Amino acid sequence: MNAFRLLPAFVGCALFYAVSAAPSLLWGDDAELQRIAVTGEARAVGQSSIASHLLWQFVASTFVRWTTWLPLEEAGRVTLVAAIAAALVVIPLALTIRDISRQVGLGSRAAAVGSVVGAVALGLSHTFWLLASRPNAYTIQTFLLASALWVAVRASGSASPWRWWLVVVGIVAVTLTNHAMVLASLPGLGVVAISGHIERRAILVGCGLAIGIGVVVVGVAWAAGFPFGALAATLARYRPQLPRPLDPIAWLVFLAYQFPGAMMLVRWGFPLFLRSQK
Repeated sequence: MNAFRLLPAFVGCALFYAVSAAPSLLWGDDAELQRIAVTGEARAVGQSSIASHLLWQFVASTFVRWTTWLPLEEAGRVTLVAAIAAALVVIPLALTIRDISRQVGLGSRAAAVGSVVGAVALGLSHTFWLLASRPNAYTIQTFLLASALWVAVRASGSASPWRWWLVVVGIVAVTLTNHAMVLASLPGLGVVAISGHIERRAILVGCGLAIGIGVVVVGVAWAAGFPFGALAATLARYRPQLPRPLDPIAWLVFLAYQFPGAMMLVRWGFPLFLRSQK
């Protein structure tokens, strides 16, 4: 299964989100995001740093300018960005599930079916649908994180993983311009990316190239006026919330609430996963 075979799932989710998305101006933080996407101004409500959601604002502003032919107000077209990004999440997520399924011993057909079911289950969950129907930066964030996870999985099974590591580093760097929450995912992405057989030379080459490319990109962006100071201040204020004693119970409740249908498949999937770890 390749990305092109996931086109029907992407189109189906995109149509579902587009039909159910808010068509006009909303209120509160949603209205603020619609405003800055249309006007190009910095945020004045909530997270007011000039580095707030730079990637999302660029994508949303560009989309609004290029889609004047759509029968929607500007505010509605801003919301449509979240819907399209949410539908795009289906592709890297399904590819990730497919690759992991093959690694644990599932056949090609079972891996293909499971990948689509898993991706669509997320797409139809309540919270994800809510994000897809309102203007926000989180669906683009989820798409980038899902893409980084898929590349990390590919790195774990590659004979030359450092090439994939560079892609992961690039995706994470882009994601940082959208929201600082990707910092909480870095340990997990790192563990996945280096979980395969890795030579010391590959680690050194990958780290050296990542640092070199990073210095060049930062230099070019700085010269172009990118607000690194504001972005660094935003990242420095980010504090991931550590797990609390009752969180495992809350996670189980949320799993049952968000994925009532898909949870029935755990009966077959979880034992298979445990066997693959032996």
